[in-house]
Amino acid sequence: MKPISLEKQIYLCKYNEVDKIGLSTQQAKDILNKLKKEGLYEKYKNMPEDEYEQVIKEEKRLRKLKMEDERKKQVKEEPKNKLLDLNDFLFQQLETLMDDSLTQEQLDKEIQVSKQVVSVSQTIINNANLLLQAKKHFDTTENKNSEIAPLLRLQ
Repeated sequence: MKPISLEKQIYLCKYNEVDKIGLSTQQAKDILNKLKKEGLYEKYKNMPEDEYEQVIKEEKRLRKLKMEDERKKQVKEEPKNKLLDLNDFLFQQLETLMDDSLTQEQLDKEIQVSKQVVSVSQTIINNANLLLQAKKHFDTTENKNSEIAPLLRLQ
């Protein structure tokens, strides 16, 4: 079973509402039993609202830092400049946009980043398509030593 966030664990202990956090009854029971064994159930159940809010804010802050660290690691690695890398990055950005822990401000920022990413991505895809079309044309013509071939690195 995929682990659930600390926020959802506390919410489950405090309010015992399974529907609002997207768990089956059995999943909720398993999580609650685990928390009881770890001695966290009573702590979470009796946690004051202000402390609950602080814990949630801290968890979101840590999650954001982790995401930023992951992005920095990717940047430091070798350049990711293949179409498959672009595909992976686009899906990663989509997952970021679907993150329900983002505040409205963070979501707005991610939307702006996504718009820029889509714009650049479309240019990359259009360029790749142009090169593919040029390669197809080059392969079907008699004059394979044309002046354009070196420009497109087709020879």
